[in-house]
Amino acid sequence: MFHIVSAFAQFERDMISERTKLKLNHLRSKGIKLGRPQKVDIQRVLALRESRLSLNKIGREMGCDKSTISKLLKKYSCVDNQRGSGAVVEISE
Repeated sequence: MFHIVSAFAQFERDMISERTKLKLNHLRSKGIKLGRPQKVDIQRVLALRESRLSLNKIGREMGCDKSTISKLLKKYSCVDNQRGSGAVVEISE
């Protein structure tokens, strides 16, 4: 008896998983962004970086760690490759 109930429970879990995956794929295909909103405003970070503030000071200003700022700048590939230059090249999203 336990095996039958267990099999139905597994089947239901599989059905829920399949419906969830289908819905997420549908939303992605419509261009809807998923996940939590970004904590740090990239435009504000760029403005602070343009004013030659260090990553540490920008991090304190934005309420996050300097590594978060560094990763964000690398993600948007908008810093010059020279270490410490702080020159903004472009934003490519």
